Amino acid sequence: MPSNYVSGITQTPDGCLWLSTQGGVTRFDGVRFTAFLKEAIPALDSNRATTIYTARDGVLWIGFERGGVVRKVGDHFDRGHSIVPGG
Repeated sequence: MPSNYVSGITQTPDGCLWLSTQGGVTRFDGVRFTAFLKEAIPALDSNRATTIYTARDGVLWIGFERGGVVRKVGDHFDRGHSIVPGG
């Protein structure tokens, strides 16, 4: 885990737990933790994730300390502003 401070937790339809932390977004698949960091994923606004949520359609939403929003659909991360209707 990139940080021991967890600010949010959610479960996706595949059974994985996702955690928002001050050090990045982390997935726990029941066996191992995998960190998702902005250095490897340019769509992430920062590593300081403050909230995380799974929508009914299975989309994972991640909120960041400075107000950015990112969604994860499948293996792809998108900045929130690109998916706002009319935006």
